[in-house]
Amino acid sequence: MLAQHLGEIRGLRQRLERSIATNDELRVKLEQRLRQSDPNSSEHGKEKSSVRSKKQTNKHLLSTLASFSVSANIYLTADDEKRREDERKLLEKLATTEAENLKLKEELAAQDADHKGMICWVLSAKLGTHKLVV
Repeated sequence: MLAQHLGEIRGLRQRLERSIATNDELRVKLEQRLRQSDPNSSEHGKEKSSVRSKKQTNKHLLSTLASFSVSANIYLTADDEKRREDERKLLEKLATTEAENLKLKEELAAQDADHKGMICWVLSAKLGTHKLVV
């Protein structure tokens, strides 16, 4: 999901960059035409208006991309923090489980020693030696 969001952001950024480049090229061409044309003609006003409109569109696209990037970063940061918290909890649980496992091994070793001692005592009783071996 993270990769998908990053891919979307990259795609939007590339689209915006192409749009800006196209807009810049068109503005240069328009400026060249304006220099060549009569400054009093009505075409000059229309072209100037078109340039203004394209600049506003560019600003809007940049604003939209910035807003989307901020939202994506907030989402990804929150998701990353949750993942780190989950990892911390799992590590704590692992440490607790390992400690319990060690305690159980020690108890099992103690019980095993007790059983061996009882077996020795029973065998010695049957053999008549009655020695207590621990």
